[in-house]
Amino acid sequence: MGAGRARRYTAVAMAPAPSSGAPDIFPRYVPLSADSRDILAYVDQPLELRKPVGYQRDFLDAYQPNRT
Repeated sequence: MGAGRARRYTAVAMAPAPSSGAPDIFPRYVPLSADSRDILAYVDQPLELRKPVGYQRDFLDAYQPNRT
């Protein structure tokens, strides 16, 4: 409000944050391939429904950023 040195700033009311139970929806206007849609559908599942996967510790330890 105001102008120049007399200007004053005020906080604006923010929209309420989505509740923790509401799913985070990917915007429909972003074009996705069929594979991408499948991945999003899988990731959107609750953790209990996803298959646990392992990893190779040696592979991760050998990784050198910007080199390998």
